[in-house]
Amino acid sequence: MASKRIVAIGGSDAGISAALRARELDPDSEVTVVVADAYPNFSICGIPYYVSGEVDHWSNLAHRTLADLKATGMQVRTNTLATGIDVSGKRVLVRDSAGWIEELPYDALIVGTGAVSARPPIEGLSGPDALGPADGVHLLHNMGDTFAVMQSIAARNPKAAVVIGAGYIGLEMAEALTTRGLHVTQIEALPEVLPTVDRELGALVHDELTTHGVEVLTNTQVSGVGRAPADNQLLVQATGTDGKTFTQVTDLVLVVVGVRPDTTLAATAGARLGVKGAIDVDEYMRTSLPDVYAAGDCAVTHHRLLGKTWLPLGTTAHKQGRIAGENALGGTRWFAGSLGTPGGQGLRPRRRPHRPARPRSRRRQPGLDTGDHREPPRRPQGVLPRRHPDLHPRHRRHRKRPPARRPARRTAKRGDLQARRHLRHRALPRHAGRHPQRTRPLLHPTPGLPVGRGPGRGAGMDERTPPRRAAPHAGRPLTSLSAGYRVCLPQNH
Repeated sequence: MASKRIVAIGGSDAGISAALRARELDPDSEVTVVVADAYPNFSICGIPYYVSGEVDHWSNLAHRTLADLKATGMQVRTNTLATGIDVSGKRVLVRDSAGWIEELPYDALIVGTGAVSARPPIEGLSGPDALGPADGVHLLHNMGDTFAVMQSIAARNPKAAVVIGAGYIGLEMAEALTTRGLHVTQIEALPEVLPTVDRELGALVHDELTTHGVEVLTNTQVSGVGRAPADNQLLVQATGTDGKTFTQVTDLVLVVVGVRPDTTLAATAGARLGVKGAIDVDEYMRTSLPDVYAAGDCAVTHHRLLGKTWLPLGTTAHKQGRIAGENALGGTRWFAGSLGTPGGQGLRPRRRPHRPARPRSRRRQPGLDTGDHREPPRRPQGVLPRRHPDLHPRHRRHRKRPPARRPARRTAKRGDLQARRHLRHRALPRHAGRHPQRTRPLLHPTPGLPVGRGPGRGAGMDERTPPRRAAPHAGRPLTSLSAGYRVCLPQNH
């Protein structure tokens, strides 16, 4: 059987996971990955932590290095842009960084072009005179955008920044720039930050941002971004829902208002689009084009609760990519559906200071919790009163307490005085004698003596829990417990 030729377009989660799955199932297959830049399999979610300095080098954002990917046997074509798909001829047209155009034949094609940053209709961000990274205005989505931001920080030495958008990346970038010492103003057009969750939770995040010096403006729409009269500065103009205008001079502007699926390549080839303009795929990740699959942020998501939707998440892209890579080899695996939500992602809006754990040898005194759980300073014992809780033997808190006594439910045995005393002072449970495998001891009154625990104490135990057996006296009597009572065990005990 001839090996299959599989081409995957895109070097992020979907494309790489599809290629790895294909090589895993069929080591003889020819797998080629076309990557538009030089950074395959990088963590886009880790970009804000590289900007803040917590990730010391950009190469640490790579899940796998280029050498690791090539070691699996796949071909990785970096700095190569896919420009067209010939569906009838089963070829992909690509152009490298030098301008050379080449055709890559395929037996199965996997489109994982992902998503691109959304550019809002703001004056100064579109048109021939649009401001760009050279002016200090940045969109942030890939490693190229990240390097442009770092170059602007190094060249402009900014003191203030404006972040347009308060989603996940916007909040993380606000934290990253605050960590670098910049004064950050965050502008959100919706009523609250973090709009993918409930407003009550967004209000908590809002308060945390304000506490740590971030100026947050909600219900505010940015109308324009332009150059300020001063050198190397920008002017941001916004309008609130109440009609008030806002103008601020800043050194750096980040536009992170979300992403949209990158479907230009597939749509030009004739692929059917679905929810929010994403590529429409079935449960097997097949598109409307023959032998063409799609996965990741460029494709729709089959959700277990929401049906067909669009869910740009790395975990979903990874699962879809593996299914697409397996089915590209001729498999019939289907995507069971996602349960993730954008609001279910993790977010760290701020860094809490580390507080050492309280030693377990000291117990907190009730009613004296002031919020400070650190170990209190110890004083010399000579100056403490004699009956101080730490000194008096009866009140030492570090003294090990005996375990709580539980009511004994033991079967009386020959010579077991503790069980006999328990039976003397406690009535039998209601289920006594119902289980033959655990026969309970029976108490019988001696003829001629009153029935019960004692004179005048109510009904006896024979009335409360009548024995199940018809002949309770068939047992062998043991030593009497007290006047009027004997313990009898059945013959089979």
